Amino acid sequence: MKLHPDIEKAINKQINHEFISAYAYLAMAGWFEHKSLNGFAAWMKKTVNDMIAKLTLAGDNANGLFLLDQQAGERATVKPPA
Repeated sequence: MKLHPDIEKAINKQINHEFISAYAYLAMAGWFEHKSLNGFAAWMKKTVNDMIAKLTLAGDNANGLFLLDQQAGERATVKPPA
């Protein structure tokens, strides 16, 4: 199944938004740890892990965005955080 180019572009854009969000949450986790707010830091880290699992199909999630691109014969394009 070939994805329409606009759909492929939108999926890749969403993948990148998810990674940028995970990067921001990880930065916040570090700040919370620095301030000895360990409960908040742990929650942020768990959120990051959940976000990455959603994207990369870790765990039981069989509906990740990478899989959608793969099944369509496409290639996910991940950009570094700006």
